[in-house]
Amino acid sequence: MLKGAGNSRLSLGNSIFHANAGISPSGDEHPTETGKNTSSSQGLAEACRFVSNDAKFVNERARSDIILLSRWMLVRQDVAFLGSEFLKLDARAREDTEKIDNDVKRRAERLHHVATLLKNKAQSKLKRAADKHWSDGALEADLKRADSAAKQRAMEDSLMALEFVKNIHDMMEAYWNIASALSEADGIDYTDPEELELLVAALIDLDAMDGKSSVSLLAECSNSPDVSTRRALANALSAAPSMWTLGNAGMGALQRLAEDSNPAIAAAAAKTIYELKKQWEIEEGDSWRFMMNQSFEEDEEEDNTGQTRRLSLLCRYSFITKLINWISNIVDACFDSDFCVIIYNIRKKMVVWVSLERERFV
Repeated sequence: MLKGAGNSRLSLGNSIFHANAGISPSGDEHPTETGKNTSSSQGLAEACRFVSNDAKFVNERARSDIILLSRWMLVRQDVAFLGSEFLKLDARAREDTEKIDNDVKRRAERLHHVATLLKNKAQSKLKRAADKHWSDGALEADLKRADSAAKQRAMEDSLMALEFVKNIHDMMEAYWNIASALSEADGIDYTDPEELELLVAALIDLDAMDGKSSVSLLAECSNSPDVSTRRALANALSAAPSMWTLGNAGMGALQRLAEDSNPAIAAAAAKTIYELKKQWEIEEGDSWRFMMNQSFEEDEEEDNTGQTRRLSLLCRYSFITKLINWISNIVDACFDSDFCVIIYNIRKKMVVWVSLERERFV
């Protein structure tokens, strides 16, 4: 912009110089007077036109520069004002935060002080009440009351233990009376399915399936003409855990029952044999024939009555052992440790006695 204005001023000065000197722009030094006046007026008009254009241009540029400068100054003022306001807000927020923190701390200290005072006051009141209570002889009374309650509880526990032991002795005495009556009678009724199942279960529990009386019993029941007897025997033998528990007598009875004329009995016996075979994974080529000793059958008629009574007593001994275990479990669950020790000693002595009696009869 400045460069254009300088060029315009330079051309204007040259025109004025030529007009005053009487020299035409082409360099002719001898113009006429008429031409001199014409060129002067043209030069002035052209100079005025250039000056007017330059003035307008300079004025327009100056105005735009002033407007931009004023806007820039306003922007700077606004930025400075906003920055100062932000600083004021930050300072005020910090002051408010510090004030809130101080108020909270002061209130917390006050509450802690009040709680401490209340705690100390309550402790002092409780201590005074306890001292007054004990000074009046209440402590000795409390100790006597606790001692009497403990003695009463011990006496009640002892009475309960004695009653429990008495009930056990009464039950054992009644049971032995029943067992003696059955032993003195004709023996066990093999035609009763429930009695037969109980007897076979006792023999399985006692692992006495291969005894002389057991062999005769299984042979007699498996060949019995009564269907209910054979069915009861099949059901009792199906509860055996393994074929080693059944032994030769039990497996022989199962084989005879598997060939029974009754389909239900034969199916039950065959199912039991299959489960035992599957349990022990016996191959197809193995022998499943369990032979009984014929000498047992020859001596069957000689001691049938005595062996029947022994089987009855063995069954009762097994029931007594289970009863003792059941009573011990109840005692462990319901009574304290001292009473459990007493019952445990009684149970130990009874188990030893039952074991000796069982060995004597077996």
